[in-house]
Amino acid sequence: AWALHRTLVYELAFLFADDSSGRGRSLLDACRALAGFLQAHGDADALFGSFRAQTPHTLVLHGVETAIGTIAVALADGLSSVRALALIGSAAAVADAGLLSLPRAVRERRGELTSMERKMIQQHPDLSLRKMPAFGIVAPEAQRAVRHHHERWDGTGYPAHLTGHAIPVEARYVAIADTYSTLTVPRRGMPRLSRGDALREMAQSVGQFDPALLRILVQLLSGRGHSATEADTPPNGA
Repeated sequence: AWALHRTLVYELAFLFADDSSGRGRSLLDACRALAGFLQAHGDADALFGSFRAQTPHTLVLHGVETAIGTIAVALADGLSSVRALALIGSAAAVADAGLLSLPRAVRERRGELTSMERKMIQQHPDLSLRKMPAFGIVAPEAQRAVRHHHERWDGTGYPAHLTGHAIPVEARYVAIADTYSTLTVPRRGMPRLSRGDALREMAQSVGQFDPALLRILVQLLSGRGHSATEADTPPNGA
C-alpha cells in the first residue's frame, strides 16, 4: 500500500513541480505528513489491505488518489498548514471505507439501484465515520469532510441536503477529488475515463460541485502533456 502511495505522491508532485508558486514541494510535504499521520495512528497496511481484500476494483488506489487530490485542491485554494492538509487528506483516504460495511451485491451493482439499495449506499459516509477512530482520525474537520462529501452544491446531495457554502469546505475538497478519482481509476467492468473526459463529465454535472473548486481542479490538471481542448475550462464555464 505504501509503495503505491509513494509512487502517486511523486507523480503528482512532479505534475506541479514547474509551478512558480512552489506547490509541488508543498504538496509533497503535505503528503509525507499524511503518511506519517496514518502510520502513527493506525496500521496503514491493514487499512488499505481491508480495502483490497473486499472490493473488486482498486479501492486502495481510489483512497490514495482521493487523499492526494484533496490535498492538492485545498493547497491551491489557499490552505497552507501542512498539518491541516494532512488531516483533510487522512479523511479523504477513508471517506469510502463505509462501503465495505454494505453487502457486496449492493456496492458492486453496475445497473440502476433500487430505492432501498440507494438508501443503503447513502449510509456509507456515516459508516465511514464509525471506522475513523480506529485510525486516529477524530478531528471535527475530518469528520465533517467524510460525513458531507456527497452533499451537492445545489442541495440535492446527502445526508443533510446542504447547499452551497453551507457545505463544509473540507467536504467540498473531498467531493471534487473523490469524483475525479472515481471517473479515472481502473475498475473492473467500468470504463476508465481520460483526464479530459473526466473533467468534461464533472463540468456537465450542473449543481454538483463548488464552481470555484472545479475551476481549481481544471487549472491543476490542464497543463502537462494535455491540450487546452482536452482539459481546459469546463464547457459550462464553471
